[in-house]
Amino acid sequence: MYFSEWRKQQRLREGLNLFKKPPSQITEKDFSKIISIFVPFAKKYLKLKFKPQINFVKDPKFARKVGAFGQINSKNDITIDILDRHPMDILRTLAHELVHLHQHEKGIRGSSHAGSKTENESNMIAGEMLRKFGEEHSNLFELPSISES
Repeated sequence: MYFSEWRKQQRLREGLNLFKKPPSQITEKDFSKIISIFVPFAKKYLKLKFKPQINFVKDPKFARKVGAFGQINSKNDITIDILDRHPMDILRTLAHELVHLHQHEKGIRGSSHAGSKTENESNMIAGEMLRKFGEEHSNLFELPSISES
């Protein structure tokens, strides 16, 4: 690894040490910083060709309406519900949807039904990705859930 790449990784790690102690509430600015570090990590991990449009909603009806906490549409835009969820749980949902994007880039458009090959693959790879990200940024596990503010 070149020094410049190592230094970049150090800056990213330092950037996620957002708090000396876990706050009682996560602001949108704090969450945006977490996302700004996670998305490039996931893009590199999955070797994605592009970064999709990602929308975060605080809608208590969203999960009931779509039957999940996240979804990817036919234009590869991703929507994730964040209300009353832990940041690492949100990242896991985002990772899951990014795996679907990777599948789409490879020409795979499978079923979204639980237990289908594409869903199982997305669950497995997203879990692996979150474990690796969590190893590098374990302080994120100490954060509180995102609530209505």
